[in-house]
Amino acid sequence: MPGARGTLAEARFEPISRRAPGPGELELEVLATGVNFRDVLNVLGMYPGDPGPLGGECVGRVVAVGPGAQGAQVGERVLVLFPPQGGFSSHLTVAAEQVFAVPASLPTAVAASLVVAYVTAYHGLVELGRLAPGELVLIHAAAGGVGLAAVELAQRLGARVIATAGSPRKRALLRARGVQVVMDSRSTEFGEEILRLTEGRGVDVVLNSLTGAGLAESLRVLVPGGRFLELGKRELLTEEQLRQSGRAVSYQAFDIIDLGRREPAHLRALVDQALAEAATGRFRVMPVRTFAHNQAQACLRFMAKARHSGRLVVEGAAATGSSNVTRGDGSYLITGGLGALGLLTAEWLVRSGARHLAVLGRSLPDAAASARLAALTASGATVQVVNVDVAARAELASALARVRAQLGPIRGVIHAAGVVDDGVIENLDPARVARVLRPKCDGAWNLHLETLSDPLDWFCLYGSLSGLLGAPGQAGYAAGNAFFDGLVDHRRARGLPATVLHWGPWRIGMATAVAARQAHRYRALGIRTLGEGEGMRALEAALSDDAEQRLVVPLRALAADELRMFPALAAELLEQELARATTPAVSPGSSPAAPRTAGDLEELARVHVARVLGIARDRLTELDQPLWELGLDSLMAVELRNTIERALSCKIPLSFLSSQPTLRGLVEVLRAQVAPADDATPTSPAPTAMPATSGTSATPAPGAPGAPAAHDATATVATAATARRSAHDVLEDRAAPLHSLLEQARAAGVYHFEEPIVALDSQWVHTQEGRRKLMFATYSYLGLLGHPAIAAASIAAVTHYGTGTHGVRLNGGTLDLHKRLERRIAEFLGREDALVFSSGFMTNQGVLTALLQPGDWVIGDQWNHASIVDGCRASGATFRVYPHNDLAALERLLLEAPPDVLRLVVVDALFSLDGDLVDLPRIVELVRRHHALLMVDEAHSLGALGERGRGIEDHFAMPGVIDLAMGTLSKVIPACGGYVAGSHRLVEYLRFRTRSYLFSASMPPPVAAAALAAFDVLEQEGAARRQRLWRNVARLLDGLRRIGYDTGLTTSAVVPVIVGSERNAVALTHYCQERDLFAMPVMPPAVPVGTARLRLNVMASHTDEDVDRALDILAQAGKTLFPELLRPVEASREA
Repeated sequence: MPGARGTLAEARFEPISRRAPGPGELELEVLATGVNFRDVLNVLGMYPGDPGPLGGECVGRVVAVGPGAQGAQVGERVLVLFPPQGGFSSHLTVAAEQVFAVPASLPTAVAASLVVAYVTAYHGLVELGRLAPGELVLIHAAAGGVGLAAVELAQRLGARVIATAGSPRKRALLRARGVQVVMDSRSTEFGEEILRLTEGRGVDVVLNSLTGAGLAESLRVLVPGGRFLELGKRELLTEEQLRQSGRAVSYQAFDIIDLGRREPAHLRALVDQALAEAATGRFRVMPVRTFAHNQAQACLRFMAKARHSGRLVVEGAAATGSSNVTRGDGSYLITGGLGALGLLTAEWLVRSGARHLAVLGRSLPDAAASARLAALTASGATVQVVNVDVAARAELASALARVRAQLGPIRGVIHAAGVVDDGVIENLDPARVARVLRPKCDGAWNLHLETLSDPLDWFCLYGSLSGLLGAPGQAGYAAGNAFFDGLVDHRRARGLPATVLHWGPWRIGMATAVAARQAHRYRALGIRTLGEGEGMRALEAALSDDAEQRLVVPLRALAADELRMFPALAAELLEQELARATTPAVSPGSSPAAPRTAGDLEELARVHVARVLGIARDRLTELDQPLWELGLDSLMAVELRNTIERALSCKIPLSFLSSQPTLRGLVEVLRAQVAPADDATPTSPAPTAMPATSGTSATPAPGAPGAPAAHDATATVATAATARRSAHDVLEDRAAPLHSLLEQARAAGVYHFEEPIVALDSQWVHTQEGRRKLMFATYSYLGLLGHPAIAAASIAAVTHYGTGTHGVRLNGGTLDLHKRLERRIAEFLGREDALVFSSGFMTNQGVLTALLQPGDWVIGDQWNHASIVDGCRASGATFRVYPHNDLAALERLLLEAPPDVLRLVVVDALFSLDGDLVDLPRIVELVRRHHALLMVDEAHSLGALGERGRGIEDHFAMPGVIDLAMGTLSKVIPACGGYVAGSHRLVEYLRFRTRSYLFSASMPPPVAAAALAAFDVLEQEGAARRQRLWRNVARLLDGLRRIGYDTGLTTSAVVPVIVGSERNAVALTHYCQERDLFAMPVMPPAVPVGTARLRLNVMASHTDEDVDRALDILAQAGKTLFPELLRPVEASREA
């Protein structure tokens, strides 16, 4: 299985030439290959050092014996460890001394999957860890192959086991295997819990596979003198790191490949021991899941997602059938197989390559069914009709034994048996309920029990929509279908295949009667009946994808009046979204009346906050709820301040809105400056108004001051027209403060925004004024801007394609360049698919508005980029904001979100104004615990972060944990545009639902070509450039801190020089620009009041002399402009 490393999509089988065995060699036909996580790291190019070929353990059948080869005969099954050409092959030629005889009692898949796990666990715990009876051992990832083997061995030794696993199902499996203390491996809380359980003592031995905080926590709970056994490869501790940790423990990193190189005879003895113990039953075989030969890539993806328990095995080419769901050598069961749906399924299975069917039913086939079964037999299939009651376990066990003997091993089960007996609850009795539940529930449970030892590829239950929505008169039937969901959970928790399909109404069989009775209800819901072809296509997709649950319900087109009843559904189905209904707090253009009472003041504040946030006024019921949680950001804070100040002629400190403002706090600020009318003596009576009648507006009462004569309609119109202000005047008033500020800056010569650059010179730029400036206001962190290979690709694209495209992407505007770029991004990030946009801003705004709907919850960091904030606000979803990097607040919001809505957490990976990173491990832990989705904006981290430049996931060694990876093509990638990457199905959805993609011009050819070429350059030169970048960052940070500047908490190439006031930031910028250091300020409202700063962005192309030049200028600026702000490192240490 060759292919380029870097993405699982590149893992594929390719033709090879078989080699006849030479002296002392054997040729094997590979029957099964065990899959290890090492193989996934190998394919992704993430394994440190030389990973060797794929497939470290396999079982084959001897097909040829070379001269002098001993120990195996043609036809025998043998095990091979670490074959030189890898185990993912149809045939291998190996030295005879490399093979091990497989005991006859061991199934092939078991033999191909147990040895590496057993030997690794035994060598680690018994030989290196010297685990003794009564000792306490912590085993991480205990539901995996090595983990389960370690649990088994530790229990046999009499040790006490604490295990961790990453999902509730895996933890349930461990408890079922006798482990009493099981914890979550995705949370570091296991450390405190262990210390609590052991009264502070800790554990004697750790078998570790965690990294980062999990590794540190595991080291912390080890007793002095304890043994730490490291299985992982991504974060190995050095002696110096171990010494710095202060832990007096034994630390050993190991694997059995090294053992085989050092002590081959010893490894051989351990392998023989593993096979013998498994064959005799002394070693309990772990769950094994098999994949067909042509599903090898799917198997690797499944392993990468860490959703499995036990071991995964890919069967050899000889065992593969003609489809992804059937095998020629297996038999397939269909209960209820003589009904219309059962027969339809049987015909589909035969078309898919099945050759042995057992059709189970309580009656004999009628003439029509016999004719259809005869047609299957005529096509070459063997069809056995088995008269059996699946609800009677003994009867079923006998029938399945005959099936195995006559048709071969059972590979798949379809449970389609069922009975409908409608009746309202008051008319039901136990016998009627049992009549419905018996074939569905008892039958499914018996099938589960009686196939536990069969090598099943899938176990599929036919459920119904009624199990989810309920159905009048079908309580028993709905309960039976709901039971299927529980059985699927039960099986999957034990590493067994299981799928339930909740079918909508069919046009055939028993379901037609149900559909007829529910026809009116289904029409109201927009549901139509299911055709045979589309139903079988859904079945194939579910089994191929190893789906846990699928709802298969065809929807008909809805009339316009019906769509109004289903706005969420309409948004999915229509090209044009329905207008989202909003209830404005105040009519457009109107303002609340002046406050007359304290209550009026509160209401005025509520109205203005609601208007700025774009939410209904009735959402603001909690006076003490932080406004940040409702979506208030720094820009909105300024808007809110200006609005209220203009309405009430008061002053609101921006510092108040930059902290943790609440509605109650805002009212108190206003109360201190604005005295409500009820606190003063009124000087004149309030004018009264006539009640408005239909078609008229309220006017002052006759006789009131300023009221026109009752008969003078012309005067009324003229008065109204005079009272209305010109829109131009309103706009001018709104813009006046900004114009005044800009004019002052230009007059003082300190306006440096939009300074035209006329030429690039690596890390220097030439300005329109004829000056050459050292660039520190760049996003080209790796210095790829102007790279000759990228420029050449862009120029070539103009020559080949021209400067633009024929339209939008869906209508004539897609070039092969766009598709190649999307594939390249997906491969680079290890994702299934990607979508590119013309700008990063429209990527965030478009994706969020397409993904979210009213009723959903979206939660973001306080300092997320404006495009994220705007997209969240425009989506119509409930938008909540937590204080910057306050993950306790994030968890509170996740707990507050309703359990039955889509929950999305969206964050920046690298916050571009402070330079700090998101805590990805903790965010992922919270998102998974609360069943939310995660979207991360990688604008400033792609290419710059991580060992391989893959961004925040690479930085934390957590590949594939982000559901939606967003990024821009205008930072490290020196082009323009944005992208989003994720699963194929999610990207496909966004392709047809994202308005900023559907209705925007395609990315121009030279831009797409530049981005595509940049990824190639990034692969070739990225590592060296990142090394230079981080060296420059360290040099700059060290120098700034020695000068005494506050650089915040930055850990990236974005370095803030925080100088407090806006005046200081402007002065520092001007000082630098005048000395040809190109740097720019960042001021409120983009950052909190009192934290204005100069932002320095570092490049890999900066030299030591460039960095030192910048430091010299900044040192002189600090001494000249604000020496009182400087706090040199040495001075602070002395203090």
